[in-house]
Amino acid sequence: MKLKVVAPLAMMSCVAAVLAFISVLAYDDAAETVDWAKRKQLTSISTMIEVFLREQGLQTTAAAELLASLPQVGELVGKNDRDGVIKMLMPGYRKQVTKYGVDSLGIVAPPALTVARMHDPAKFGDDQSATRPILVFTNQTREVQSGLEISSVAAIRGVSPIYNGAVHVGALEVATGLGATLAELKTVLGAELTVMFKDAVVPARSEVRKNEARKIRDFIAAEATDWTYLAKALRETDVDRVNETGYDTRTVDGIEVGVVKVPLFDFAGKNVGVVIAVKEISEFGRALKDALVRLAVAGAIGLLITAGMSLLVISGMVLRPMERLGKRLKGLAGGDFSTKVDAVARRDEIGDLAVSVDSVRVDLLRRFPPGSAPVVDGKGAGGGR
Repeated sequence: MKLKVVAPLAMMSCVAAVLAFISVLAYDDAAETVDWAKRKQLTSISTMIEVFLREQGLQTTAAAELLASLPQVGELVGKNDRDGVIKMLMPGYRKQVTKYGVDSLGIVAPPALTVARMHDPAKFGDDQSATRPILVFTNQTREVQSGLEISSVAAIRGVSPIYNGAVHVGALEVATGLGATLAELKTVLGAELTVMFKDAVVPARSEVRKNEARKIRDFIAAEATDWTYLAKALRETDVDRVNETGYDTRTVDGIEVGVVKVPLFDFAGKNVGVVIAVKEISEFGRALKDALVRLAVAGAIGLLITAGMSLLVISGMVLRPMERLGKRLKGLAGGDFSTKVDAVARRDEIGDLAVSVDSVRVDLLRRFPPGSAPVVDGKGAGGGR
């Protein structure tokens, strides 16, 4: 095979190998970047869930403290004036239901005897000591309490002690249900979410029990934005180690999703369940495929350009000068000593070769002036043998 074919092929092979190596490195770097972006988004989701739950707790606590600090509330509770309490607090409660998603507002006398419920005014006088530890604890410690409690319903609660002057007379509770919390989180995160409680911590008469058909092992999905979808996305391993934040990726209906879990603790710090969010993250896979296509196209274009440039360079700088030298050598062999060898002015190896060939030509011209040594079939006829 001739050099003019072999040389470009060899150079193209070398360039192709280099481009392939660079492409592999670039793809690995892109894959690592995409993986980092996935982790970052899933970590951000878990952080946002934690912050949102904490903010809900702060909001309910702030509302409870504000209302409990009103002197009239303390006076009315101290006199056990239930109608007066309802008349005073009901307008504000209705606004909080509309604007902030508050589910309930109630007042109890120590240890947890119901004075008034804004969400259910007809029900009062019942003793909640056996079912509402957060109320009992607030009246015992006379300190503000905040957090999740599972009773007849599961809600994020803020409870503040009430004083009539310097006398402690009871506690005021504001609660936000987890259904509204999940709906708001879905809007913010663009994810489907569920709150799952350990079966053992759910009271027998709790409304959470209505969802016992929605279970993963011994966890009940108390609230869910779209349980049909979540049931396909979740696995039994998702309720392992629910006291730790974590995430995983998997495919649901051919679409890559991220599964994030955030542990749930009650007001006393006991792990009672987990919030699980499922969000589509297929855009990262698409970005990686796009990067691969771009790398392939760029590599092909680079290879074509390199091939063209290689051909131009090799042909112009090596092959053509070598062909001319070959013709000149054939001319010398044919007895043509008068034509000067070109390329002698080049400052490279071909120039050196051209100088050597031209030196041979000059020497032959000196020994055999024109017409003195005809050459036939490569043999000199000067002696006439």
